[in-house]
Amino acid sequence: MNNGTEQNVKQLRRTKSVACAEEIQKQETQLRSAQPDKPCHKPRDSLFSWSSGFGNFTGFVNWAFLLLFMGGTRLFLENLIKYGIRVDPEQWLIVLTGRKEGGPEHPSLVLLFYAVVPALTALYIEKGMAFHIISQQVGMIAHVVNITILVLIPMVLIHSYSTLFSLSKSIILSKFS
Repeated sequence: MNNGTEQNVKQLRRTKSVACAEEIQKQETQLRSAQPDKPCHKPRDSLFSWSSGFGNFTGFVNWAFLLLFMGGTRLFLENLIKYGIRVDPEQWLIVLTGRKEGGPEHPSLVLLFYAVVPALTALYIEKGMAFHIISQQVGMIAHVVNITILVLIPMVLIHSYSTLFSLSKSIILSKFS
């Protein structure tokens, strides 16, 4: 007889049906509300959903930059161990100063200077216009002059330093280089 009652007990243990999901939720809510403590978690939307209203992702950006930095450092160290130091700082100085190119000019430094001057000029023009030191008309004229000089200097230098190119060829060359 004991064996028969065990089978009856096993038959009574069944999973809850999906058809009565509302009743299950209602019972769980009643059980939870009958407990003496308050729940520490409340159901809410995920922070990544559009309905959450969360928009401050600076932590994720910082985490991404940290991972990028760590990955770059690992790659640098791995290449250093595998190949050793392959950069000669003396060769960099030779290229930057133009010491062994035969003349007193330093073309690489001049090119670096030329790349920075128009941007700084535009910055100072904008600052002058922002603080009302320069009027809008004078600022626009200064910007036009700055851009014109930026476009004309390569053409003039290529034409004056090279005998191989005419002025029209130096214009084409300065636009594609």
